[in-house]
Amino acid sequence: MTLTPIDTIVNCGYVLMLAGFFLRDVMWLRAAVATGQAFVAVSGGLAGRPWVLFWNALFMLINALWAARIYHERRPVSIPAEIRDLYDQIFAALSPKEFLAFWSSGIVKDWESGVVVRAGETPRDIFLVIDGMARVEHGGRVLSSLSRGRFFAEMSFLTGQPASADIHGGGNLRAISWPQQQLRDLKKAKPALFMKLQGILGCDIAAKLREANEKK
Repeated sequence: MTLTPIDTIVNCGYVLMLAGFFLRDVMWLRAAVATGQAFVAVSGGLAGRPWVLFWNALFMLINALWAARIYHERRPVSIPAEIRDLYDQIFAALSPKEFLAFWSSGIVKDWESGVVVRAGETPRDIFLVIDGMARVEHGGRVLSSLSRGRFFAEMSFLTGQPASADIHGGGNLRAISWPQQQLRDLKKAKPALFMKLQGILGCDIAAKLREANEKK
């Protein structure tokens, strides 16, 4: 049996699609199937079979887009040097992409003085100290100072209760904040990410309790 050039093209396409199904990596599977469908689409065009061309070109496009999306999601990302320590020490449970996406959704703000969170009120945000100090005060007494990498207002978020102490900007305080509602929305939209963040906040609270006990 003699194969025509069109037969050769279409068989190459089918061989590539068959080979794709033996690949365990889904990105390479999609890429192999898309390439095979491209061969079949070309054979349909050369043979004057527009529906073969149309459907295989459509399937090729879908698989190629999925392969490109998977490749994009897998690309390594670089965490800026100025926040690398925060990732390593606090957010290591997140992937670099999760961390950068979460970080970029926050708002950085500076306080020279004044009350950032007031006792008895429910904060709208949670905060993470980037630079400077935040003072925790209750009844006019300073309970502790929070430096870089420490959260505040996270207890209110986790318990749903008002803040139990005032948080003051201790001079040149810079913090990043995230709306509490934004974090609650993550519980439905991205439950796995929400659980990781909940664990991070829980670790911060545990560290504060341990430090408070050591001071007694």
